[in-house]
Amino acid sequence: MKEIDILNSKQSLLIDAVRKIIMFDTVKSEATDNAPFGEGNAQCLEWVLQLCQQMGGKIYNADNYAGHADFGEGEEIFGILGHLDVVPANEDGWLYPPFSGTFAADKIFGRGALDDKSPMIACLFAVKSLLEAGYKFKRKVRLIFGCDEESGMHCMEYYFTKVLPPDMAISPDANFPIINREKGIIAIHIDCGRINSNILDITSGARLNVVPDKCVAKIKKVDITQLDKNVAVQDCGDYYQLTTYGKSSHGATPQEGDNASWKMLKSLAELFDDDTLHTVYNKFCDYTGKNWGIDIADNESGHITLNIGMVRMVDNTLKLAIDCRHPVTFTNEQVVKMAKSNNHGMSISVSRMTEPLFVPEQSPLVQDLLRAYSNATGKPAYTIAIGGGTYSRCMTNCVAYGPEFPNEEALIHQPNEYVTIDVLMRMAKVYMEAIKTICCE
Repeated sequence: MKEIDILNSKQSLLIDAVRKIIMFDTVKSEATDNAPFGEGNAQCLEWVLQLCQQMGGKIYNADNYAGHADFGEGEEIFGILGHLDVVPANEDGWLYPPFSGTFAADKIFGRGALDDKSPMIACLFAVKSLLEAGYKFKRKVRLIFGCDEESGMHCMEYYFTKVLPPDMAISPDANFPIINREKGIIAIHIDCGRINSNILDITSGARLNVVPDKCVAKIKKVDITQLDKNVAVQDCGDYYQLTTYGKSSHGATPQEGDNASWKMLKSLAELFDDDTLHTVYNKFCDYTGKNWGIDIADNESGHITLNIGMVRMVDNTLKLAIDCRHPVTFTNEQVVKMAKSNNHGMSISVSRMTEPLFVPEQSPLVQDLLRAYSNATGKPAYTIAIGGGTYSRCMTNCVAYGPEFPNEEALIHQPNEYVTIDVLMRMAKVYMEAIKTICCE
């Protein structure tokens, strides 16, 4: 097909664009007058909108909260919602600097390589290839770029006060073939109370939606002969600094990681025989919710998951921040009620909640996307559920669609995040087939 040949001819340009967009450090940072999510996000948004304009798109910037580029013609709009912001990238464990966009071994390395920068650039090149191939459009394609997906999606809240939502949409921010069910998300905070005064500090994690791979504690100069041998110890003169290590993963799939804070809490509970820490470890250091007493599940989306994403101490009081992803047939209110009724003597509060998403499999949008995936890959297409939260929740008739293919290593939110050129081109071809199926005559 002509459009495939055109897309293949643009491979080097596609690689170059992906590398350049990764080079913007788009971790959320301090807001300024013209950059609500930090200068890096504002600069990246301006860059990608200019790229879209150079490729024939009509662009709009919603005050650096988000922006879009329109291609093709039609009264109805097919939206593609992706994000430019990324989770923090601790350089420990990276082969290359996380914002270098290094191209090595047929891979592009960097934070955002899969989540969510390369998929959005792939969609841009896909629609451009269809236009150059001469297809007539019956629906307009709108690429929507947000800047705060990882920290609450406030970008989309603002953007949709300025612009009407598309008639239908995808968010290339999860897995293929297609995700029509997303679990509810609740940010749960636990005030555990005071702990042993020999513990000066415990710090772990920077974001709720990432499994911490490192936890650091400071304790007074006490006898540590009974300390777990897997805890690294540094004598800092007036105190000992303790460090535990684990493996990072997305907070929606904590079973794929190894939470470093669990190890620290267990070690300190045993070292000081602290009742509060024993309760915290025994009841909350469990991603299934069974020990807590909230192990719920359904057939549509599976089991609840819980990730202790952040641990802090304030005035000798231990505080946990937990990322809860719950099944789609339960409401946020039901889950919060269960959590608070099983508080194990601790204070539980909630800072943010997002209700589950469920788009029926028989809807025209889902059926078109299933057919497009099969046509592009030659493989069976099916719907799946995830614990992750995407922009799909920001509007009706929107589902997550890629970029990770089945049975491939999960790299999102992990050190050495990368996209191979093979995956980049395959995803671009799936997105091109989806746009053609939904938008072209």
